[in-house]
Amino acid sequence: MSAQLGLFNHLTIHKTTKPAAYYGKVTPLMVKAIQDQQAEIEALKAQNAALTLKADGFDHFKAEVENLKKAVYGNTPVQK
Repeated sequence: MSAQLGLFNHLTIHKTTKPAAYYGKVTPLMVKAIQDQQAEIEALKAQNAALTLKADGFDHFKAEVENLKKAVYGNTPVQK
């Protein structure tokens, strides 16, 4: 967060006929921030894919448990 706040310390605004800003010193900071953000997005995508795969495995086990219940108890309702 402090890096983000410091970002505006490098912004230079000059009075001309029209307001203008020179982003020369800010651009590398912005590029780095975007690169860091993209790396975090990629890591979260990988984590999401792994968790989705794990959740799919649990769905398989849930179906197996239901099949075992039917095999053991038949159509008799099972008390929980």
